[in-house]
Amino acid sequence: MNEQLVLQANSLALKNRLHPINVSFKRGTVNAICGGNGAGKTSLLSLLTGMISPSEGTLLFNGKEVKSILALYQKSISYMPDHLAFPDTLTACETLSFLGELSANQSGEIVEMLEKVGLENELKTPIKHYSKGMQQRLNLAQCLLRQSSLIFMDEPTNGLDPYWVVRMKGMVEELKAQGKTIILSTHTLSFVEDLADSVIFLQKGSLLIQSSLNELRSEMKGRSLEQFVYETIAEKELSCKVV
Repeated sequence: MNEQLVLQANSLALKNRLHPINVSFKRGTVNAICGGNGAGKTSLLSLLTGMISPSEGTLLFNGKEVKSILALYQKSISYMPDHLAFPDTLTACETLSFLGELSANQSGEIVEMLEKVGLENELKTPIKHYSKGMQQRLNLAQCLLRQSSLIFMDEPTNGLDPYWVVRMKGMVEELKAQGKTIILSTHTLSFVEDLADSVIFLQKGSLLIQSSLNELRSEMKGRSLEQFVYETIAEKELSCKVV
């Protein structure tokens, strides 16, 4: 296995939800899994994190099959789900202190992480008083607290205002600069257009586009990524009707 490959999926599939997919992810890259609602983004992310088992195919982490090292694998990754239900009576500090103990982090690191996501003035505020955007930033904090080299994010910009979307981009770029591998799902193509090294686009559980962003740019011919994907979908649907 190429030493730069961190994660490799071979014919990974989920019955009735995701057709077989072959995809690999290199160290120190940002990888975007894109598609509309119901395209299969969360299903693929759930398979890649080991949260659910595939109906067929294999998943390799640093050359080892994930199902044989599942507990170790899940301790080695960080995951930011689309929605995380925090105990609403706890404060951010209390919540991350609990998670930090599980991950062997110190209280100083927790406060530093909360400062990083702009919650330093809300350390003692019960989470039930947090806005959706604040809860999403707390979600980001719990993900980054693990300091893993392989990071998964499911719709990380959900609930964030424009300022924090830009900040999120900066944080992802910083993680990449540290040599970490980021795999994120999103339906917002503008978020990944200047950020991702590779793009996977799913439609109805099937792989529509899989390419590096540099290769895509040569095909886009000045079009935005959104426009290019829209026209690719339209062409595919037209060809299916002709057949």
